[in-house]
Amino acid sequence: MENYVRPTADVIRPTKHLFDCLSVDKLTYLGNVLNEKAVAFYRSHGIENVELAYEANPVFDAELMRCKHCIRYSLGMCKKSKGAAASSPEPWTMETGNFKFFLDFDCKKCEMVVKKSQTL
Repeated sequence: MENYVRPTADVIRPTKHLFDCLSVDKLTYLGNVLNEKAVAFYRSHGIENVELAYEANPVFDAELMRCKHCIRYSLGMCKKSKGAAASSPEPWTMETGNFKFFLDFDCKKCEMVVKKSQTL
């Protein structure tokens, strides 16, 4: 092991090609850009309007997570399922510690969306 020489990577060369982000010219807080180097990177690749990450610039009614796991489905309350149990009144929320998260359901895509929390 003492004679082992760790291989080194080639030098990374800067690129200037356009960043293909579903053909949009704006990167929202969901892009998770948190520092000036990241902003400069996206601007050099064609995205002029770059919003900072949620941690740096909180957004009203922010989507924090989108997932395929759905609490409605797990509880047998999926609106798309035949014979589903009666749904409870909206809005759905989750609480943990001092935080309360709001849940939205995108049933067309079969996804659950966790939205900005409130401090309890």
